[in-house]
Amino acid sequence: MGCMKVIPEITNDVLPSTVLFLPGADTWMIQGTDECGVTVAAICGATIALAESGVFDVYIHTSNSLDNLNVVCPNYKGE
Repeated sequence: MGCMKVIPEITNDVLPSTVLFLPGADTWMIQGTDECGVTVAAICGATIALAESGVFDVYIHTSNSLDNLNVVCPNYKGE
């Protein structure tokens, strides 16, 4: 993706021990939806990839509008 450097503004005692950050983009290809025990933070196009891969079918989530996800993610079954 690039050389994005993330500098946390809060300490680990506030966040879960493992967090996966997915910045917005329309190039994400997510394979497999096995539970990996991490908190996922995604924005914009990354949420569309999560919806399309099936992750949003089984986890509580937020994203763009439901209508939008249904249009751009034919495999999305969550609500």
